[in-house]
Amino acid sequence: MPTPRKAVRAMIDVSKPTAGMTVMDLGSGDGRILLALSPSGARCIGVEINILLVWVSRIKAFLLGRKNIEIWCKDFWNIDLSDIDLLCVWLVPIKMEALKKKIQSEMKAGSKVVSYRNPLPEWPHDECKDKVYLYSIKV
Repeated sequence: MPTPRKAVRAMIDVSKPTAGMTVMDLGSGDGRILLALSPSGARCIGVEINILLVWVSRIKAFLLGRKNIEIWCKDFWNIDLSDIDLLCVWLVPIKMEALKKKIQSEMKAGSKVVSYRNPLPEWPHDECKDKVYLYSIKV
């Protein structure tokens, strides 16, 4: 299910991506979050398991000339998050506890996570706007 445009805008507003950052969207779908983030100059990586959606988002990025977008056809549970500065997610609630553990064990201090609609369990968010939760990695 595509992320609503209002939520995409809120993700950008609360996370404030900048050039030099590495941003990853887990389950990047049609690439709409990556396309919206790419004007920031950040390196934008989408991870999507559905090959059809991978090609749709790659074609969109190519047609729009967004050279700072990469789309990987992989299972995000097997991706190392240690070099990611900003992680964007919209997962079903049942997966959020496992994702929280992965984030806490792999992401570096100073990194950020934005989650649409479903918060990370028992982790206080720094900000919430239009059902978008912002978290800072402090470890």
